[in-house]
Amino acid sequence: MSQALRSGIAYFTFAKATGELRDAIGTLRAGNYDYTYRTNNKKGAKLDVIKYFDITVKAWRSFRIERLHSIAA
Repeated sequence: MSQALRSGIAYFTFAKATGELRDAIGTLRAGNYDYTYRTNNKKGAKLDVIKYFDITVKAWRSFRIERLHSIAA
């Protein structure tokens, strides 16, 4: 999943905490989004959480990896 996000734009579906399925378009590739970091304070990364930049809403989002349903790059 992380590799697909880093290589470009990925289309994927995951279950929200409510159980509702959400279709998302996201990326982690520099140049695909315009974002200024507010802080350099990076706490320990959670390995079971996928963070991505949502192209549709132009904001950072995340979800738990076990809630991933499908992915297409």
